[in-house]
Amino acid sequence: MARSDLQSACQTLAEALGALEQHVLALPAGPQRSHCLQAVHRMTHVFETELRIPLSQPAPEPALPVTGPEDALMRQIDDCLLDALTAEWRRAARVVGAAVAEWPDMPLEHFAQRLQVLAQAGRLQVRGDFTSLLHSEVRLPDVN
Repeated sequence: MARSDLQSACQTLAEALGALEQHVLALPAGPQRSHCLQAVHRMTHVFETELRIPLSQPAPEPALPVTGPEDALMRQIDDCLLDALTAEWRRAARVVGAAVAEWPDMPLEHFAQRLQVLAQAGRLQVRGDFTSLLHSEVRLPDVN
């Protein structure tokens, strides 16, 4: 899906959330209305922080595979990420956390890009929404 398509879908979702909020506000005052309104506000917050705001920022540069001796740091990061994996699914954020501990000044996007490169190379498997480290999981590939 193209970035412009995602932005258009975000606009549609924002309008739908606004309409939902208006319908909830039309409910009679009481605990059910309060509960529903809180749920709409939580959905709106997640939508804004996890999808809309990241999409409004410039797209990250595509990660390049490790190719030469000058990329020793990339290999170290890849090894660190792979060492944090098992055959069981783990949240990508947990795996990246291991690398962040080693390189705390490096942007999170860099580690996410390295996970993508490793996935494209078949060195790990991904499931879930890979645009968010919190909503995706990774594991070592099946070796059946």
